[in-house]
Parts: sequence; structure tokens; C-alpha cells
Amino acid sequence: MIPLSHLVCGVPSGNGDLAICLKHLGSTLSTLGDYLGPRTRVRTVDRLISPFLARSVLEVACTGIIARWDPFRVLALAKIQSQGTYDPSRKVASAIQWSGDVLSKAHGGSKLWDTEKKPDNFDRALFSDHQGEILWQPAFAMLLDHLAGYSGASQSLQDIVNIEPKSIVPRLRGTASRLYSRASKGIHHEFVLSISSYYDDATLAELANETLWLVATMGLIINFSENAAFRINHNRAVTIYEELGL
Repeated sequence: MIPLSHLVCGVPSGNGDLAICLKHLGSTLSTLGDYLGPRTRVRTVDRLISPFLARSVLEVACTGIIARWDPFRVLALAKIQSQGTYDPSRKVASAIQWSGDVLSKAHGGSKLWDTEKKPDNFDRALFSDHQGEILWQPAFAMLLDHLAGYSGASQSLQDIVNIEPKSIVPRLRGTASRLYSRASKGIHHEFVLSISSYYDDATLAELANETLWLVATMGLIINFSENAAFRINHNRAVTIYEELGL
């Protein structure tokens, strides 16, 4: 799914460190997306593999979005991984974590922009309230302006235009949390009864479709952010989203 990778990771050019990281993430996302996409027949092995694919797509896509909005976070990790002393078998403290880098450990509350807050107290998690106000809401408002009067065939875009900017992060955050949890149960082999009871054909299709919707929607929004690296043209972003048929 190369178009999906363009939405999420942009079209990086040159040989800079950020471009190299995003090219890798985009290639990985494209490969995973191809396997996660719809199948005419669900095999037994798909019930074991699909949860892994769904969670992997979520993780790679979120890392790509973080890289385009907060390059330092990913470039610092790249520097660590490029050292000759880097050992892949050891846990890296600075690795991208779902809790902390993607989902906020705590929400900002009523004192989000308290003058007493120090830089370390601003939550830079992808779906944090701070990031929501600084990055997601302005980008989503730009998208809504672009889609004003939208009359195309995409049901997802028709639904998007009815979302208020302040509601977009809770919507994305809730969907991401639910999908990650559902996929993780299959990855960790938590079920002690037949997995087909929990991952039937309809459930697998829903997991795949919702995951691809979330990833594509995040990618669409970020291309309307003035702060995102390697943005693609607004019209092109909307066209790709429509062609994905989500």
C-alpha cells in the first residue's frame, strides 16, 4: 500500500537522516498494509497473524507521524541504533513506547497551559492534550476548510466533516487504544479457548478496516499541518484517501 505510506510518512526526498528514517518506515508500512488488507478467504493462520499485522501497522504509522512532527525523538533513537555498540538483543530505554510516546500517561486537565509548567511537564505523546491543541486541532481545522462542501463518494470523508476540531484527538486516541488492546490479546496468545471464537471472519475484517481507517485518517490530517515534514499536496492527500476506499 504505497499510497497509504505516502499519506503517513510523506514523500521524503534527499539523503538526510530524517528522510532515511521515513523511507524505511514508509516501506515497512506499505508491506504490512498489503498483508493486512482484505482477503477473499480467511485462512487458519490469518487468525494468528492478523492481530500482529494490525498492531504493527499501528506502531509503524504512529512512529512515522511522530517522526514528521517531532523529528528529534526519532532522530535521537536513530543515532543510538547507528552506534557500533548498539546491541539489538538489549532493551533500549529511548525506544518508542506505546504508553508515553503514543498514548499519554495522564491528560492535561484544566491547567494545560499553566504558567508554572516547565518544559519537561508538557506532554509530547502523540495523542496527548498538549499535542492535540498545538498540532492536531490546527491541522484538522485546515482539513475541514479544504473539505467544505465536500460531495465526493467517500463515506469516511463525509463523516470527518462532521467532527469538531476539539473532538478529533479523543476520537483518534480512543480508537487507537481500543485497536491496540484488541490486537495485543492475539499477539500474546491470551486466549485459552479456540481463537476462532474471538477472531472470526467478521472480527478480523473489522480489525483490519478500522486499523487502516485510523492510520489513513492520521496521515490525511498531518498533511494539512504546517509543522509536518515532507508534506504532500492537499488535493493529492484527499485523493489518496478516497482511493483507499476506507
